Amino acid sequence: MSLNNQNLKTKKPRDKFRFTIDSGLLVQLGEQLVSKPSIALAEVVKNSYDADAKKVEMRFDNAASTEGSITIKDNGHGMTFEAIRDSWMRIAHNNKVTNNYSPKYCRPQTGAKGLGRFALRRLSHKLTMITVAERPDGTKEKVIVHFRWQKFDAGKQLNRISVNYKRLPVPKTTETGLELRLTELKDKWTKSEITPLQSDLLTLSSSPFESEQNPSSIQPLEFGCQPDPGFEMEFFVDDSPELSGRLSENFLQNSWGTLEGYIDDNGVAQYKLFQRIEKKESKFRYDPKKKSEADK
Repeated sequence: MSLNNQNLKTKKPRDKFRFTIDSGLLVQLGEQLVSKPSIALAEVVKNSYDADAKKVEMRFDNAASTEGSITIKDNGHGMTFEAIRDSWMRIAHNNKVTNNYSPKYCRPQTGAKGLGRFALRRLSHKLTMITVAERPDGTKEKVIVHFRWQKFDAGKQLNRISVNYKRLPVPKTTETGLELRLTELKDKWTKSEITPLQSDLLTLSSSPFESEQNPSSIQPLEFGCQPDPGFEMEFFVDDSPELSGRLSENFLQNSWGTLEGYIDDNGVAQYKLFQRIEKKESKFRYDPKKKSEADK
């Protein structure tokens, strides 16, 4: 009698299969889906914007060498221990799917759904995450987590790989936020890598003219939104000092020109175009009372 026939005749209860996850999945999420290091780091900064941060600092210390480091630090709402455990450490969680806007300034969520944290694997071999957040009871707590990405190489069962962390109480006056320290870099961050990163992030930068944003254009104030103070990004690059500074200021300094305008007392729009390269000034005057040749 064949083995198959024996199994059929015994009529034992059916067993169940369960999916398991190989740690090689993180390679696919963090490295194969992100083609360039500048794109990976941009995803990380977008998470700071989504966390209602008013400012994020990016420090490149000797990053032109793989022996250097990159530090990203923001003043957003940070993450509690439970948020790290239940969301950050959970693959494919649906937090940004169910919450399309940030909790404080109602910013539309910009980061790819959960991709930012795995993009960190694309950037370095070692990550130290330090976060301070306010807990539901009003106290504040600091959580320090150490990731050694080589532990997550393919061939291991993902849920059996442990990550060391430490929880510390901090005074209520401590500023909330998130700090990511990337060491043992996988790429050399020269000017050719940092420049496209800055270009990718320009859309998140606040107006260089310091005008406040109106949250009502995103969500009505009755939804609990606070006025958005803006989002500023500042770079510190020791190997390329010309790339250091606030991103909005660098944007103006590297532009080919600026356009200024106002409406005079007669309701006529006045414009001035300053061309930085040739240092010329052009003046425009638009009078709505005058018809164009095409209207005659």
